[in-house]
Amino acid sequence: MEALVSSDGAQIRAMTAYSYSGNSKSINGVVMALLGQDGSEVLVYRDGNSTRLEQGEIRYNSCT
Repeated sequence: MEALVSSDGAQIRAMTAYSYSGNSKSINGVVMALLGQDGSEVLVYRDGNSTRLEQGEIRYNSCT
């Protein structure tokens, strides 16, 4: 599946990956990875009712 990741007015095409870790044990809490056409990656985490995105050292928490 394809997605668009928008940041600071720029859009990057990305693929979604639900088995980011391949055959190894998945990273705790990761539900999806967005793999950007430019080599970037955004990890989507879920912990109970809380969701967050991480892109490198930057962390975006949901508002709920």
